[in-house]
Order: sequence, then structure tokens, then C-alpha cells
Amino acid sequence: MSNGLAVVALLLALLAGGFAAYAVLQAPLASDDLEARIAVLEDELSRVEAELGALREATRPPPSLMGLGPEAAGASTGVGERAPSASTETVAEGAPTGSTPVAAAEGEAEGGRLEDLVDAAVEKKAAQLQAMREKKPSLDVFASVLALDDAQRETVAKGVAASQAEIRSILEIPAEDGTVFLDEFVEALALRMARPKEDPERAKRLFQRLLVEKVPGTDTTYAQQAEAVKSRLRSVFQRTMTPKQYATFEAWRMDPTEVKGVPGSPWKELEGRVRERARVLGAGSDGPR
Repeated sequence: MSNGLAVVALLLALLAGGFAAYAVLQAPLASDDLEARIAVLEDELSRVEAELGALREATRPPPSLMGLGPEAAGASTGVGERAPSASTETVAEGAPTGSTPVAAAEGEAEGGRLEDLVDAAVEKKAAQLQAMREKKPSLDVFASVLALDDAQRETVAKGVAASQAEIRSILEIPAEDGTVFLDEFVEALALRMARPKEDPERAKRLFQRLLVEKVPGTDTTYAQQAEAVKSRLRSVFQRTMTPKQYATFEAWRMDPTEVKGVPGSPWKELEGRVRERARVLGAGSDGPR
């Protein structure tokens, strides 16, 4: 293996090791989550390998008239011994046999460029995985991690806001006993802010009801209708994003309607309702009770 190829192999090994080491330092993941993240990392590694190959080809010296690369310049042809060429005899002291000071300097420069590329790739992937630990990211973080362009970002933002509005409408449909789940969730969240020790299981009971109670006049539960909205939003994401972007989104394992800071989001108004109700219940005056 040539010196250049050895450098490439070593740096690729370091890259793979960097990914593995970072993954080990993270919190334990479910097997399917880990497999999805590994797939994303393998895709990134393939991209880096392609860039390294292109860089190596771009810096490869042209072949000699004999059709031999510089590594074979001083080797025997098998036909007869040739006298050493002038270029071989005048190799600088300390340079490898068959190389020139210029070739050695080019090799060192190539190695430095490859190291920079590997370092940048590792740092980028580490930052991406760290950001993906947040399951309710802001729109800015979401767009940055997935490398969305302006048009993609706008489509995603509109889709998230529309889906949130649909889910809100579903939760505003009164249950058979007259319960309006949206109002109940506002009350539960406000109570948690103002009096965290009082009925901490209230929101959990509401979620359990959503799983089993059907929307009046339908054969589907509140949870099933909400999940149908999220499924349609995932389809919007898939049509809007590139295959690589969508694979990264799937590896994120997040609720697509939980992107925060989306223009026109109905959740913003609900947050105001929760804070106001919490204030009425005593939050903010003497602190949570």
C-alpha cells in the first residue's frame, strides 16, 4: 500500500473510531434507534470516503511514459537492470527512495487536508447527534440539523402549524361525558406549574383516556385521529426532504408536531392560557405550592 493510501486508511479508521466512541458515550438507545443512527453514520462515512477518493485522485502525479506510477520508477522491469535515473540519484537526504522533495511535501499537504476533512466530519456528526437528543427542538435547530434550505424550512413550518391546528380541533371535540380534553390539559399543566404536588397524575390519566375513548360519531379514538394527523405530516416531510434528510429525521425518533417556534403555531396561544391559569392558581406570587 502506498503512503497516500496508508494515510487514507488510517484516517478513515480514525473517523469510524470517532463515531463509535461518541456513540458509546451517549445514553443507551433502543436497538431500532441505534440501527437507524448507524445507518445515518454509514451514509456519512460513504460520503467522506468518496471525497477522500476524489482528493487523492486530484493530487496523484501523472504516470510516466512507461505507464508506471512514481512508486515503480526505481524498480526493476524484469527485462534487464536499468541505470538509476538522475532524478533518483539526486533525491534529497532523508526523503524516501523513489520520491522527490516536492512529492514528499505534496504528500504531507495531502495528509494535512485529509486530517482536516476527517476532523470536520467528526465534529459535525457529534454536534448533530447532540442536537438530536432534544426531542422537541426549535424550528431553527430542526432546520439546521437536517440542513433544510429556505423552501424546505417554509414547507415544514407550514405543515407543522397546520397539523398542530388539526390536533387542537380534535381535542376540542367534547367526549361522550362532555369532557373537553383541550381544556382539561390546560388545567392539568397549569396545576402542575402552580401546585406540582397536587394530583401529579392528572395529565397521565387524560392521556390514557385519549388512547381508549372514541371521538363521538366515529370508530376511532382521539389518539388514533391525532396519530393520523402526524402520519400525514411525516408524508409531507418525506416529499419535501431528500432521502438523506428524511433518514436523519427518522433516526431522530421525534414527534413531527413537536417542533417549537413555528410561525402561526396554535400552541403559542395555549402556552399563554396555561401561564395565565397557573397564575390564577397561585404560581408566580409565592412560587409553586
